Amino acid sequence: MRRYFDTKKMHNPKILILVEDRHFPPSKQAAASRIGAFAKYWSRRSQVVVVTHQISVFESEYFRFSFPLAKKRWDFLKLPWILPRLLKLARQIKPDIIFVSFPFIWQAVEGCYLMKRLGCPLILDIRDLPEAVLPLNKIPILHYFMNLLQRVLALIVIPKVSSISTVTEWLKKEIQEKFKYDPKRIFVIRNGSEASNSNKSSKREKKFDLVYSGMLASDARNPRGIIDYIYEMVKIFPLLRVRVISDLETRQGREFLEGLKLRGLTKNFEFEEMVPPKELTGRLRSAKLGLNSLAYGLLAHKGAVGAKEYDYLMAGLPVVCLMDPSLYVESRGLILGNGVGIMDPDPEKLAEKTVRLLNDEKRLREMSEKARRLGRRFDRKKLADDFYRDVILTTIERHYMHQAL
Repeated sequence: MRRYFDTKKMHNPKILILVEDRHFPPSKQAAASRIGAFAKYWSRRSQVVVVTHQISVFESEYFRFSFPLAKKRWDFLKLPWILPRLLKLARQIKPDIIFVSFPFIWQAVEGCYLMKRLGCPLILDIRDLPEAVLPLNKIPILHYFMNLLQRVLALIVIPKVSSISTVTEWLKKEIQEKFKYDPKRIFVIRNGSEASNSNKSSKREKKFDLVYSGMLASDARNPRGIIDYIYEMVKIFPLLRVRVISDLETRQGREFLEGLKLRGLTKNFEFEEMVPPKELTGRLRSAKLGLNSLAYGLLAHKGAVGAKEYDYLMAGLPVVCLMDPSLYVESRGLILGNGVGIMDPDPEKLAEKTVRLLNDEKRLREMSEKARRLGRRFDRKKLADDFYRDVILTTIERHYMHQAL
């Protein structure tokens, strides 16, 4: 057994990642940025193989295989046909460890199947709990039973995995309680940001008062609330300038633009397509404040903090959150607990707080410096290194030591 730990393979494991397409680049969703960054950084230290639904020409650091992983509600019917083919592919890859991203329970089932057949450990990265992403109310009866089935599967499968990673301490406690999982095998690795934290461009001209960066392609981001908030802002701060860095070629994006036109707000906005992380920092630093928004009652976001907040902090921007601090507890702890922003679910009240902050240059400058210092703690390259050392290598060592006993 000792000979195994002395081999180069122990310090250079082959990592197999199973992930659904919309949670991996070139998808622009937050989950995709997290897992894509980990794959990129891990590949500088080990061999990384990603199995997803489509081949992409964007990556060069790791290998990527196209495979029809189960993803839709009824795809469990395909599992008897998919699993033997997936096992054959995995045996060709010969992984030392498997990484799967939840909330897609089918990927967790596929990962557990490979763990059992190949005898290698499985890490499950959990960002959302089953009750948050698999609702049982106000849905068609067939969907109800499918979601119930997936919840039951989650209760069976998740306790069997070798280790769990998650994004906040709140989620760690929830996972420990709901799945009766050993807290020593749950690791908290924050979402973090790939934006630059350099001071070189921190003193650039602030052409904008607010910047919003990220997808608007979901009601979860509360685009109507954002419009109401900007409308209230303009009433008391007519010269407001807002930069939006987003993909507006979506139904929700077009509806957002129409809403701005109806309120006569387009003159206050400048729009720009989403850009890679290396280019994002400079664009964010052209504004004084970063804007985030979540609709009320989104359980999937209750114990999480998205990459957006970390991007703003890395760029030295205080964060303005159109969110309920009593519900989004982790965002409240990060933003209000560290004094790096303001939160309120009411557009009018938040507008008043924002204008007071913009007019108080000393407070704004102090808050910006706090944000920059805090942001340095969440550099995604450092977080990926922590994940590799503390989660991947620890899980491999623990797994093979357990097998030897």
